Amino acid sequence: MAGLKTASGEAIDGSFELQVEVEVGDAVGQGDAVGQAGPTAPHALALRVTGDLHVGGLMLLIVETVGLQRDWSDHALWWAQRRQWLLRPGRSLDALGVGADARLRFAPQHRPLRLRLPNRRRLRLRLSFARPLARSVAQACRLLGGDPSPRGAVAAAAARGGGGGGEGKKGSTQPPPPDFDLCHLPLPPDDDGPEPPPPLPPGCYRMLVAPRGGLGPIVPPRPPRGNPLLRRTRLHARWLDSSRSLLEQDVADDEELLLRFKYHCFLDLDPQRDALRLALLYEQARWALLTEEIDCTEEEMLLFAALQYHIDELGGEGNRAGPGGAMTWTTWTRR
Repeated sequence: MAGLKTASGEAIDGSFELQVEVEVGDAVGQGDAVGQAGPTAPHALALRVTGDLHVGGLMLLIVETVGLQRDWSDHALWWAQRRQWLLRPGRSLDALGVGADARLRFAPQHRPLRLRLPNRRRLRLRLSFARPLARSVAQACRLLGGDPSPRGAVAAAAARGGGGGGEGKKGSTQPPPPDFDLCHLPLPPDDDGPEPPPPLPPGCYRMLVAPRGGLGPIVPPRPPRGNPLLRRTRLHARWLDSSRSLLEQDVADDEELLLRFKYHCFLDLDPQRDALRLALLYEQARWALLTEEIDCTEEEMLLFAALQYHIDELGGEGNRAGPGGAMTWTTWTRR
């Protein structure tokens, strides 16, 4: 077969032309701020490859073809047609089923995402769109100083079919700006090593653990009408799959998601270490009662109302006594 060519002049050597789009700019940008322009348009490449080429060799070929001196360590190959990441550099294209009809994208794995916490505060941080969601949530919890165990999960926000908490106007497409932009902070390692997570900006942790998130009281939302069973079925359908990545579930850059506790089984709460978990658990339970997402008896409702009254009273004392503007949960549990 050596020396044979097609009518167009291409050699018949088992090679084929592979279309690859390359995102040259970072998904977040070097020190960008909220409101700046996103990454530049991807570059389209047509590479001549063979089926025995492995994924690592293909990424090296892409970098050499682009010819830019920059850090490519966060980039990986995304196969849009099969909705999967090609993260194993030793696998060949034939073993993965990549052919001439495949359309690959060489894109950053860590991308910006907005998280709305149970206390209605919004954060913007950089999470992995290529790893299972459970690991991304654990990294986010470790970055915020919370529990890194898989007790938290992510549900789709109002922009994806239902909000909760009485926020979000119908027809609004642009989410409100975040209270804190943490995209510049490096993500902590997966394992609980000796290296602590990076410190949060001044006021961020105080805002997280403050009663009501440091916000004033608002008028509780009116419970939605309709079939309660159907409404709760839709609420449960908003949970994302913890075993799949964010990009596999069609989550876009800078999309707003709700960070919520999915399993309410907490037997190891420590007021000295779990101030953030206590605050977010309380806020999530409060909004779930106000929006009638959970059932409770009248006695349980009165007990929770009394608890909320004492928290608000102690929070007011913290506003008068402390410089932080709100009393933390750690201080409240000591009384």
